[in-house]
Amino acid sequence: LLRSYAGSSFFDRWFFYNDTDPTHGMVNYVGRNYANKAGLTYVTGSGSAVLSIDRKSKLAPGVYRESVRIMSTDTYDAGSLIIIDMKHVPYGCSTWPAFWTFNWPWPSYGEIDIYEGVNSRFFNQMTLHTENGCTRSGSQAGNVQWASSNCYAYSGGDNGCTVFDYDPSSYGAGFNAAGGGVFALQIAETGVSIWRWQRSQIPGDVQSGNPRPYTWGTPVAEWDGATCDTRTFIQKQMLTFDITTCGDWAGIDGVFQRGDLSGSCYPQYANCAAAVQDPAAFTEAYFEVNYIRVFQV
Repeated sequence: LLRSYAGSSFFDRWFFYNDTDPTHGMVNYVGRNYANKAGLTYVTGSGSAVLSIDRKSKLAPGVYRESVRIMSTDTYDAGSLIIIDMKHVPYGCSTWPAFWTFNWPWPSYGEIDIYEGVNSRFFNQMTLHTENGCTRSGSQAGNVQWASSNCYAYSGGDNGCTVFDYDPSSYGAGFNAAGGGVFALQIAETGVSIWRWQRSQIPGDVQSGNPRPYTWGTPVAEWDGATCDTRTFIQKQMLTFDITTCGDWAGIDGVFQRGDLSGSCYPQYANCAAAVQDPAAFTEAYFEVNYIRVFQV
């Protein structure tokens, strides 16, 4: 075990980003002290850590919602196994939450999206964004679909190489209804792999804190090192949480108004910005994390 983020010390080794949202969302990211005072970050009595957007304020048109974006002060390279147990994940109209890893300069050091989606849709997507020269090969398990094989961040609208996980317990309401679950990210010289288990299916070795990835079977997403050298394309990764709204993805009319991408957000709200005003859209817009454990493998 290299590092554990859990309990009262969960927030100790994080940097609270409080600059403009690079994805142009309608949020104001706040600093550590403000987040604590406003109840956007706290540790519960049972020891889980909560990261939330402002879920209470009714806002005037055009006003941005306060939120958090935090990045670990430790960085992780090939040889790292990152396991996160989440009790609750954010979703809801206008939201765009993510748990991911990256570093600057971007995309030279690469980015791995582990949990990401928009609005009230039901499926998770996992993506690699890299410098030119990394392509996707590898296997995957379950009801998943690859969207593209070129991981270059600028290969077309900074898409990267994405896999969609169509299991309803992979994202949002379905993930929470299953009691939450665990994601495991392995960054190895042989490639990048992500596994996911709902609460009832978490392997015993994960629960006991002695993970054995070679026993887990086919990952839900895998990027083979033969076509994407992790030592070149994935370096010094910071763990990152954020909850933004609208912006470059959730806010696009063609996304917000599509039922398969947004659930019933439209026509409930005329557009994404209208949802940002309404606190009712944010009831579920928070992460609740039991722990993150990082192992050297």
